[in-house]
Amino acid sequence: MNSNFKNIFLSILISTRPKQWTKNLLIYLPLLFSVNESWQFSEFSSLQLLFIKTTIAYIAFCLVTGAVYIINDLLDINHDKLHPVKSKRPIPAKSIGTGPAIISAIILFISGIIIAYFINIKVLAAFLFYIGLMISYSKFLKHHLYVDIITISLGFVIRALSGALAVDIPVSNWLLICTGLGALLIAISKRRAELITFKNHPTIQRPILAKYQISKIDKIIPALGIITMVAYTVYTVSATNLPDNNFMLATVPFVGYGIFRYVWIVTVNNKGEHPEEIWFKDLHLLSTIILWVIFSLLVLVFGRN
Repeated sequence: MNSNFKNIFLSILISTRPKQWTKNLLIYLPLLFSVNESWQFSEFSSLQLLFIKTTIAYIAFCLVTGAVYIINDLLDINHDKLHPVKSKRPIPAKSIGTGPAIISAIILFISGIIIAYFINIKVLAAFLFYIGLMISYSKFLKHHLYVDIITISLGFVIRALSGALAVDIPVSNWLLICTGLGALLIAISKRRAELITFKNHPTIQRPILAKYQISKIDKIIPALGIITMVAYTVYTVSATNLPDNNFMLATVPFVGYGIFRYVWIVTVNNKGEHPEEIWFKDLHLLSTIILWVIFSLLVLVFGRN
């Protein structure tokens, strides 16, 4: 009995795709960029409270996204059974039954929504919008060219916005735009990698791949990279929550290198199907992300007049 419960629990946990929880770290972004505006390092008790609220929002979002992944696997179960990798997931592999999977998704949804409600009503609204958007994606939006990746990028924007709403911090529109553009770059890069991997039978991976063309994607990816870098540059000199001495421009090279490094990995190495693995396995990219965070904090803390 205990062994059976353990197997079901592990199957549910795997179905929530813990590796994808790294995407939810975007929730912390507004807190990072509001230092010395909405909070001070010297006010430790205030910072501690904001960090706890943000972390609670992060946990709640992980619960909700986990439920979304379970629902997605349930809706795609017949298609995933034919996939060489997805067929090994607990739901298509029948390691867990449909009933327990549905119950688990409901419990995760309700738990995340209840936590969001107790954070504040705005976070609840953001969560409900995200759930509706992702269920719509799983049902029909993912079958429409470009609509699928735009929907995915909007999900990233909601993550960042939820972080701001959780601690009642004003967030720059440019920061949300940069988040959306970066997510769009990641999403279309994933489509390219999938086309490379399943070039003979693209519909095995996902039906919409038949409508994508690598020749067009290879034009879109570098263009998106440049647009994202330009948007971030504009953000560093125009956002009211940043130092008005433009010191934040010092972080642009890190963002630029990170973007072009990712584009190189995707277009030359033909990777990108699992972006969450690239972020942590590519030392150049990981180092760039860490340095960007450090330099951003230094500018935000010490760069104000």
